[in-house]
Amino acid sequence: QDVIFHSLTEGDNFTWDASEEVLIITGTNGQTSLNVADGNVVIADTLDVNGTVDFDVTDVDVDASSDIVLTSTYDGTGIYLHANGGTSERILIHSDQGTDSAAGASSITLQSVAGGVNITSGLDAAGALLFNVDAGISETIKLRAHQGTGTDAIHLLSNQGGIYLEANKGVLMTDDTHFKLGADA
Repeated sequence: QDVIFHSLTEGDNFTWDASEEVLIITGTNGQTSLNVADGNVVIADTLDVNGTVDFDVTDVDVDASSDIVLTSTYDGTGIYLHANGGTSERILIHSDQGTDSAAGASSITLQSVAGGVNITSGLDAAGALLFNVDAGISETIKLRAHQGTGTDAIHLLSNQGGIYLEANKGVLMTDDTHFKLGADA
């Protein structure tokens, strides 16, 4: 049998629907309908949210034994990771056990299917953008243009300063057509 608790506000109620085996809280739009003043909330199965999720907390931990997929269908800035905690803040994307480096299978992949990828640093200091490998003597860094056929398929540009190459064992350059050095090359 259903059990219904009514409030002084018309339409607000707390209903146990016995036939559907569901607890229904009907409150007032924009007002808090369920408030857990102290203690934890445990959900053994699925949490299905059809509205907005607003986490006003100091820490959010998500631990999953399967995929975690964030999908936005918003035609704008759909997913926005933002840190605003102070001068020591950081955003860390970390993979503990992935060992593959093949395109599309790397332990960390940034991929834009139809657009570009832009990495911008706002730090006015040496090392403002650092690509660093520090795993052993077999490591390499590769910049690759897979299908570009133009003479500028890979373009290193310094708008105001020069380009400095430094290597412990020399610099090897191979080119089937031509190679030019100089300010007007």
